[in-house]
Amino acid sequence: MDLLGPWGHQTCELFEQLVSEEELDCAYRQQGYYEIYRDEATLAAATAEAELAVRHGYRPQKLAGGEMREREPSISNSVVGAVFFPEAGTVNPHRFVVELGARAERHGVKILQGLRVTDVLVRDGRVVGVRTHGGEELTANVVVIAAGAYTPELTRKLGVPCPMQPAKG
Repeated sequence: MDLLGPWGHQTCELFEQLVSEEELDCAYRQQGYYEIYRDEATLAAATAEAELAVRHGYRPQKLAGGEMREREPSISNSVVGAVFFPEAGTVNPHRFVVELGARAERHGVKILQGLRVTDVLVRDGRVVGVRTHGGEELTANVVVIAAGAYTPELTRKLGVPCPMQPAKG
């Protein structure tokens, strides 16, 4: 949360703008979401994480099991509590990726699937492409590194520190 927290506010606005401007059909809703827990230990861990979010200007709400059932009567009695994140949005992830890929291709992006990138190619101080696991070099005018946990490995050579912190979404 400490690494990603400050980016979240702007990210929410930009995400909504992207979905709207590109007319992405991905079931995007900006209505918050609940994380629901059935045992006290995981609820306590979630509550501690929510307290970190408060430091970054978010307003998560901890709810006891009974409070959760008042909001949603179909919630089982086995639920001991929940955390509601009102600023968060939800999306159908499959639809989002499909729609985003289609829009990117419409804007001239070439998407290659099933390739594992092992290196970023730099010539004269400029990124010019990538090398794949099979040794093939692919040149590009622009390279976007979106490799999740593997990103720091790819950016290290560029002298760009890219600390990663596990998160969902």
